[in-house]
Amino acid sequence: MNQKEITKLIEKNPDITDILENIKKTNYILENNLTPKVIGLISGTYENQIFLENRFKQTNLFKSSYIFSTLEEIRKQNFLGTLAFYQKLKKLNIDISDDVILCGMVFGKGERLYPITNALRNMKPSMLTAKSIEINNKILEETLIETAVKYFTLVSYYLKENKFYGILDKWGDEIQIPGIDLFKNNQDLSDVDLIKIVSEQIVNETTAKEKDWVSYDENNNLLRQIPRRPIKKFDKLFEQKLVKKNNENQYVCGVSLGPVAISYRLLETATIIFKEEIEKPGVYFDFDPYLIMALCLANEKNGRNLWELERDEKINKLDKMMIQNQFGKDFFDKILSLKNEFEKTHNKKLNLKILDFKEVYWADLGLHNKMREYFMSLKEKSRFGFITREISNIPHITDKNENRIINSNINKTKITNSVIINSNIKSGIIKDSVIINSNYNKADINNSFTIGDRAFSLKAESDSGSVKTISKDHIHIPEKHRHVSIPLTEGITHFKVSEDDDLRKINNLETPIRENPKSFRQLYQDVFLISQEDSEKSILELEKEILDKIESED
Repeated sequence: MNQKEITKLIEKNPDITDILENIKKTNYILENNLTPKVIGLISGTYENQIFLENRFKQTNLFKSSYIFSTLEEIRKQNFLGTLAFYQKLKKLNIDISDDVILCGMVFGKGERLYPITNALRNMKPSMLTAKSIEINNKILEETLIETAVKYFTLVSYYLKENKFYGILDKWGDEIQIPGIDLFKNNQDLSDVDLIKIVSEQIVNETTAKEKDWVSYDENNNLLRQIPRRPIKKFDKLFEQKLVKKNNENQYVCGVSLGPVAISYRLLETATIIFKEEIEKPGVYFDFDPYLIMALCLANEKNGRNLWELERDEKINKLDKMMIQNQFGKDFFDKILSLKNEFEKTHNKKLNLKILDFKEVYWADLGLHNKMREYFMSLKEKSRFGFITREISNIPHITDKNENRIINSNINKTKITNSVIINSNIKSGIIKDSVIINSNYNKADINNSFTIGDRAFSLKAESDSGSVKTISKDHIHIPEKHRHVSIPLTEGITHFKVSEDDDLRKINNLETPIRENPKSFRQLYQDVFLISQEDSEKSILELEKEILDKIESED
């Protein structure tokens, strides 16, 4: 890629200029200690809680922020989880009344990324990115949650500057950067109680069924959250003026990006109304899509009737949860109680808004194919690749072979159209690939990515990936497969998976697949049978043997 191609790319995608400005402003916020007073981190296991607290303090990205890593002892999801977090937050001796507290959330075991999450000691928050950082004189990769939270300090700062005070929730496994310069649109948000963050997009057959949607008017008033559905059902939504059409007769609507900002006013009332639900095991609510949909409908005269028209299995499940736990009301009635109590307490109606990120940069690493797309974009001339390189501090300009080779020794290796970072490769062929922090004596890698490998010899076929593979022997990774090496009580053991393996199916989790020595569910348990200290020791010992063997080769 040359300067002419870069100029052409930006001309074709003018939103890149705003994204670059947002990256610059984020760095300014970090460098000038303008981050929130508290960075909240919510996870579902004790190991993740401790990891997050130690990691964020170690990297010290948010120098002026108090790092508050909390454990969600019982499953609550992000609405009730936010209320529980707010209760804990108030016990800190910190005045947060004039601030927007940024809260990163990472729940679950990362099953859809097995066995990569297993190789990270079952710690989903420690998922790696392409950005290299130095900790204690050792080069490591910035974790996904660090990057995700970092770029949302821009949003928390924007909200605070516009007089909105509350908690801003952010899923920790997605990087999102607004495709507009937020500060060109300053507005008084002091009366706003909830802000849903969206990206206005064209609706197609696939996204209609896979995404939750958000309807809003020309003043950014939140009208309705729309659960995923076949695109033919958008005809009715158009008749109801809940979605628009563009000049090409395509439906246009806001796709839910996940994050929600909720004011302290609404938090106070909600913690009262949902006091029992917060405390009781087996009760859990998300903001998306039904809670926000119910909040919107609660503001309408015929809200109950409209709610019943939307009734599906998931709404029935919410009602069943309420009835089984003897809360005395169904889900919609509970939301009506919240609305009525709020209006009574604050003498105002709920003010629900959206914030449109427009052409958002959105990197979701929660699936194997999405993870591959993220890393492989580093070598591409696309808009997504350009921004991914920018946030990873990787240059855009390539050498004569279309390579970006950074702090690496490549010796006799033939490399074309690839990105090589902090790596040593004695010989082989690297084509259309991304290699980060890896060492090989011989590597034959085609259209694939590797991170943190120490392998004497490795062959990776197209669309494959290797994360922390450690081996003195030859490793072969078939097309579309992933490969990892994991320290267990029986020694360092290799595991594979294919992008085509559906890891939502119980059978693929509970029985060994791809000739793995054990199932992923068993692997999850066995990872904890060896201490982190012993795990790191066994890795270092084998790494030394491999590096010595590589060094001894002519």
